[in-house]
Amino acid sequence: MIEASTISAFLGGLGAGSVVTALLQHFLARRAQLEDVLRKDRSEVYSGLLQALESLEVTNSIENAKRFGMWAARAEVIGSDDVIDAIAKMRVTPPNSTERSAALALLLKRMRSDLNPS
Repeated sequence: MIEASTISAFLGGLGAGSVVTALLQHFLARRAQLEDVLRKDRSEVYSGLLQALESLEVTNSIENAKRFGMWAARAEVIGSDDVIDAIAKMRVTPPNSTERSAALALLLKRMRSDLNPS
């Protein structure tokens, strides 16, 4: 992504004026702020999902299944398509299996990608 200072210097050099530069800087700052809020929200939801999954793996109860389902629904609202796909794969694997371990590894990888985009 092109830096805001580079764009504003270019526009200033063209004589576009400080108004356009200020608007551009505001837009880019607002966009960065929204991305930061989304990253924090995703981090909270993913943490809750993993805690609920841990509880479900330790004690397979209706209450823990409901808690996992609630956090999974939250993740499906705010998560990327890759994370949503990984959650779906987790749900169809049997507990304490190699398939579940592979699905968990995929979920963690996709969560990391979601929280730390390149």
